[in-house]
Amino acid sequence: MNPGNGVTTYDLVLMSQHILGIDELDSPYQMIAADVNNDGKITTFDIVQTRQLILFIITDFPSNTSWRFVDKEYTFPTNSFGVVTPFMEAYPEVIDFSNLSQDELNADFVGIKIGDVNGTATPNTLLGEVERNITNTLVLSVEDAAVNQGETFTVDFRAKDFTNIKGYQFTMNFDATAATFVGVEAGAINVSDANVGTTMLAEGVITTSWNATAKTVANDEVLFSMTFVANAATNVSDVVSVGSRYTVAEAYSTTELMDVAVAFNTEAGTVLAGGEFELFQNAPNPFKGETVIGFNLPTASAATLKVFDVSGKVLRVVEGDFDRGYNTITLNSSDLKAAGVIYYQLDTNTDSAVKKMIIIE
Repeated sequence: MNPGNGVTTYDLVLMSQHILGIDELDSPYQMIAADVNNDGKITTFDIVQTRQLILFIITDFPSNTSWRFVDKEYTFPTNSFGVVTPFMEAYPEVIDFSNLSQDELNADFVGIKIGDVNGTATPNTLLGEVERNITNTLVLSVEDAAVNQGETFTVDFRAKDFTNIKGYQFTMNFDATAATFVGVEAGAINVSDANVGTTMLAEGVITTSWNATAKTVANDEVLFSMTFVANAATNVSDVVSVGSRYTVAEAYSTTELMDVAVAFNTEAGTVLAGGEFELFQNAPNPFKGETVIGFNLPTASAATLKVFDVSGKVLRVVEGDFDRGYNTITLNSSDLKAAGVIYYQLDTNTDSAVKKMIIIE
């Protein structure tokens, strides 16, 4: 099962609030989910491992399983203060039967997704995609500028309505042919190497995750900076963009879940960038059952996904209006009625891309 199912930086916000005593977790199931390193307590080490998973630095929890299951009838003990705690004794994860009768064949368990403290994991999907109720956008302001080949340049990400923000995460895409990533530096928020994932630099991908107590920063103040070396003459706006290709772009205020975008201040005015049009490889691939196709749109628009076989026969068409940034479409092999190599094509009014995938019988 996918370890990242339902796990986001908002879970780190909840863990931090519990550790600091600001808003302690009161559900034993939440506490089990937060004990990522499986040592019977909730500490900053759990936050570190969860952030590494979000950043794709690790792909699994080293000391835990992706899911834990507890006998639904089990009553968790309470400590001397009357607080329910799941760590005072080993909770039952199996039920033993002897001399079974027909009436005893049913057993109920509560499934707990490790790392998913707020319970957003989707148990019946491979990738854990859930509908996000986005109400606003956290905008990072960047000054566009021309850079010369060989020049070391720093991109300052400045605040714009950065009010009561508890955390954010996103994928920073950059043109790896045009620039080489050097490092990150804190500004008004404490961003360090621990907040960025650099395992996919060759793909032009930097993942990032940050959280703290609710933070407000004045407009135009530098939040954090990233430094690059230009491999060719280019513009800053042509090098970096914010998306959800790996770590999904989202931010959290005290009241709402938000999208994340970057706005470039250019000579022609401010341009809100949603990244480039891109169709991603379906995952898993090859597949039997469900697979998820991800794609990025530079602006909100209508799009059509067409699935067809090697002869050109259309197997499935999905049409819809999609948001700027990262979107997904889930397909099921039972609906396609095909096997082996097939193709999928995404079309908008301005762009088109085709990729192939494999269905296993």
